[in-house]
Amino acid sequence: MRVYHHADYPPVEFINGVGESDGFDVQVFKAIAEISQLNYTMSGVSWDSLQKMIYTGDFDVLTGIYYRVSNKTRLNFSIPLLTITYSLFVPEGSPISDLHDSVSKRVIIVGGGVSSKLVDDLYAVSDIRIVDDFKDAINLLQEREYDCAILPTLQAQYYIKQADINDIISIGPELLSRNLCFVVPAGDSLLLQKIDLGIQKLRASGELNSIAKIWVSPYQETFFSWTSVKKYLFGLIVILLLGGVGIIIWTTSLKRAVITRTRELHHEIRQRQLISDQLAESSELKALLIDIITHDLKNPAAVISGLADMMLAENPDNEMTAVVKRSSSDLLAVIDNATTLSNVELGEEIRKQPLSIRTLLEDVVRDFQNSAQKANMILSLEPVPDVIIQANPIISEIFKNYLSNAIKYASSGGKITIGSTLQDQDLTITVSDFGETIPTAMYEKIFERSFQVNQKTRTGRGLGLAIVKRIASAHNAKVGVRANSPQGNIFYLTLSCDVQN
Repeated sequence: MRVYHHADYPPVEFINGVGESDGFDVQVFKAIAEISQLNYTMSGVSWDSLQKMIYTGDFDVLTGIYYRVSNKTRLNFSIPLLTITYSLFVPEGSPISDLHDSVSKRVIIVGGGVSSKLVDDLYAVSDIRIVDDFKDAINLLQEREYDCAILPTLQAQYYIKQADINDIISIGPELLSRNLCFVVPAGDSLLLQKIDLGIQKLRASGELNSIAKIWVSPYQETFFSWTSVKKYLFGLIVILLLGGVGIIIWTTSLKRAVITRTRELHHEIRQRQLISDQLAESSELKALLIDIITHDLKNPAAVISGLADMMLAENPDNEMTAVVKRSSSDLLAVIDNATTLSNVELGEEIRKQPLSIRTLLEDVVRDFQNSAQKANMILSLEPVPDVIIQANPIISEIFKNYLSNAIKYASSGGKITIGSTLQDQDLTITVSDFGETIPTAMYEKIFERSFQVNQKTRTGRGLGLAIVKRIASAHNAKVGVRANSPQGNIFYLTLSCDVQN
């Protein structure tokens, strides 16, 4: 691959003191060739030679070519590497601050082309001198033979610094800008794609920026004459004054808005405090009501249970007395659970004790066998590890709620299975049905208050799974649901247990 560049256009591209190709464009292409594994030879030639190559197409890659629409039929341009700007340069102390000044100006431009068109189209000048090299232009300015020069900013600043020139400065705003690109002959899109991809990789890795810091950044300083400085200072003062007036207006408006919002917030805080007080009073009344109900129910239930014990002691085989005993015991358990549920609802700590998970599940299954049979369902309990959990007996309500829902809403599946898995210290109990599968979008919602999957056939208040979630939270446990296979749902409870027991 034959790669050519301008032999004397520093710091963009040039032949250095040891006869090697160097400069911003050259180093960028070398980096692209390395990451894209391109084989190439590189040569520095004159600008005249580069122009001939553009017209003959006798090259593979040219570096440092300005993008021009008129050349798109002959050349394919890469992603722009650098934007080259043109500025006005004058001797130190010149009365000229920009090309619009009324002074009769003698202007130097390099090579005609862009600079010549700019001067002809936009500015009235008395004399134009075209030179071949920007170094010649700066030397002519030093000799005071011309008033100003339109030069590429980067290259002129590079030469001024290298030659340690102190009496030539750039003034005013940038006059125009041009994009510098790599070019390939028109039609060679594959090579252009490789070059563009290489440029993108260099930008992403930061290497392009590193090369620019070496060859471009040191020469991008802008110098102003005192005339320009005065203009910019005046503009800055006007901006600051306008900005100050705007800040005063904005501050006053903001102050009023803050006062209004503060009043609104005070009112909102008072309203929230009132609601909070009402909720606290409501919670206290609720707790008092639960205490009264449980106290008034527990005493007669305990009397009934005690009398049943005495009657069974005299006649152990009396079936009706046994039923009374079981029913009174169940009523006492319900009363205890009501108190515990009240504590759970209020977010209070509940009493916990060692419980056998196997025994707890066996009791729950026994209680629900009759209901399952009436619904023509088979209720089975798979083997459960006999581990101990620290829990309140109210935890059984979770499984009772799961089973009640399965019997009520999944009877079409014909069976319910209770299973378990033990992993490290975590025990997961599952209640699986084979009825209609709950949509995934409702997995979280069904554990919220007053939400039911089928609103049309809604019965009750929809509190069951919300209470389940509260009971689980009081035990630092997790509840949820997932789909069963081929259909149905698996409700689960995961909590920590004592594996050693």
